[in-house]
Amino acid sequence: MNRPTSTPPLRGPLLRQPATWRAEVFAVAFGCAVLATVVDTYLLDRKLGLFSGGYLAEYQVRGWSRVSFAALSLLTDVAVLAPVIAASLWVSRYLWLHAAARIFLAASLALALLATADIAVYELQRYFGDLVNLEVLVGLLDGDIREILHFGVDPALHWFGVLTVGALCVVGAGVVLDRWFPTQMRQDPGARRRTFRALVLALAAALVLGAGLRLGDPAIDRGFRYKPTGRVLGSITQWLTDVDRDGYGLLSIPADPNPFDPAIHPYALDIPGNGIDENGIGGDLPPAPPYRDPEYPPVIFTSRPDVVFVILESFRADALGAMLNGKSVTPTLDRLRHEGLEASHAYSHNGFTVQSRYHAFTGKILGSGHASSLIDDFNGNGYQTAFFSAQDESFGEDSPVGFARAHVRYDARVDKDKRFTQFATPASLTVSWRVLEGRVTDFLETRAPGTPLFLHLNIQDGHFPYVNPDILPLQSDVRLTRDQLRPTSAEKVRIMYLNTLANVDAALGRMLARVERATGRRPAVFVIADHGESLFDEGFLGHGYATNDAQTRIPFIVVRLPVKVPDVAGQSDVRGLIRAALAGDGVTAGMERRVGRPVFQYIGSLERPKEIAWVDADGRLVVDLYSGRWRRNAGAWQVLGSNTASDASSLVHFWERLVAASVGNQAAPQAGQ
Repeated sequence: MNRPTSTPPLRGPLLRQPATWRAEVFAVAFGCAVLATVVDTYLLDRKLGLFSGGYLAEYQVRGWSRVSFAALSLLTDVAVLAPVIAASLWVSRYLWLHAAARIFLAASLALALLATADIAVYELQRYFGDLVNLEVLVGLLDGDIREILHFGVDPALHWFGVLTVGALCVVGAGVVLDRWFPTQMRQDPGARRRTFRALVLALAAALVLGAGLRLGDPAIDRGFRYKPTGRVLGSITQWLTDVDRDGYGLLSIPADPNPFDPAIHPYALDIPGNGIDENGIGGDLPPAPPYRDPEYPPVIFTSRPDVVFVILESFRADALGAMLNGKSVTPTLDRLRHEGLEASHAYSHNGFTVQSRYHAFTGKILGSGHASSLIDDFNGNGYQTAFFSAQDESFGEDSPVGFARAHVRYDARVDKDKRFTQFATPASLTVSWRVLEGRVTDFLETRAPGTPLFLHLNIQDGHFPYVNPDILPLQSDVRLTRDQLRPTSAEKVRIMYLNTLANVDAALGRMLARVERATGRRPAVFVIADHGESLFDEGFLGHGYATNDAQTRIPFIVVRLPVKVPDVAGQSDVRGLIRAALAGDGVTAGMERRVGRPVFQYIGSLERPKEIAWVDADGRLVVDLYSGRWRRNAGAWQVLGSNTASDASSLVHFWERLVAASVGNQAAPQAGQ
């Protein structure tokens, strides 16, 4: 293309007025920002339910906050895209392109960068969730290079192809524009300097206003942690405000309690008795004996009944005995409750499956990754151990439950082609009750009946989206799609969820009956859940985000085992109760009121939780480590400080000792027992 020797006639009404760089840069940036904000709003709502609610939608932007979000989104996009557009216009002058083509190419490049960032954020998280990096990718896929290539490289190649085709289209359109709209830009002498000053001003305004709105509204902050341009400006804000360079800046959650001392920052290991509160919460950790998990040496069982240990996925405690359309939702579990014992108050220690199952199988709170489990206890006493799980047991290998040491092993990987989940990654792979029941039936029909049996059943159907193709309309025919799981449909969600639990209960009843027919004996049964499920309780759908009853209160049923069931029970009690019952410790069946023995709970990882809590029959004491506040039951939140109640401080110090013990276990792991 040749540079024109004279100014050609301008074509198109939008290009009739000569423009300076500053006007062109910001006009184009604003146009791109409008498009980017519309797309990001849609994606954020799809991913987080940020505007309409939905699964795991912890925060929602409502009312005037939507206006603030839109305005800040436009400003943020302009602040990030305008420098890209300005640089593109400056570089494109060497291509001898006319004004319209240069503007088009600059806008296309800016939007392409945003599109690439959106693909990286949302496409990867579509497969793997929020914590995507290479290490997590390899871990989730169990180091299988074929899986890594399929789920990591294939999507990248797909989108690379799409972007390549898009780039060729942009170049072609640029050539057409250059030929059909040979316009020119007017370059006044001070345009570039004024443009540079305007770019700096826009960036400063976006940083200041963005920090203010994000600090004032957690929903806006949540959205901008996903929005690509929000991540860029957030990183700049963090770097500028991290004065002591300890990794925590203005937008950090939790906030840095001392921004000028690198030794004091959130989740720092608190050294007891040194007069310094390293993590800035609860005061200095007083000297005391270190926390130690219970030890479980080899045990000899004096009685050897068949034992079925059941973990139900996402099963609320209040679903027990529930009625729907005049019929009992849980007749099997209700019969077990009548025949045996149940804890009046039972809770999960954590809102996530991996940690919860680890606590139950190992009897430990600390996740050292080298603990023995119930599988080892039964293996050592001549049992045939059979582990049947409707999920992929390779997920959560840092908190193993002994699956690999069971004599008979089945998990969802065997029936990948029968999964009801969209993806086959370890975090997603799940099969229905029907598939699991078929595998259990095949096993029971072929096993030798003489050996005592320990059978573990992990039934997954209660998990979001609360329905799959094998769920029968036992109580209701309500079936909602994922897009319909919104706060406005809360009652229908509850009905669909209870119908699914009715399917789970019926399948459990049939499997227990098959165990009895195959062995000729009535088995002992222990039933718990990994956690509960919030069905828009407190406006939230899902689990793992709060230490409330909806998300953490669980069934805890024991049948035909001589155990003293505690009135207030946690999952870590399971192993000790089973061992004591079978070892003949002289315990008679009954209920035990354990005064002063609350269940410890945490949301997130043990080392970096969002909340910690103690819960017992009298209620729950919660400390929110993100905000540095605490409350008892439904009381008002109070700031942790010198006037904090002693039990709130005691809870913080108990957690700090757990963390210290956990760090010690990781530094010097012990061999399996």
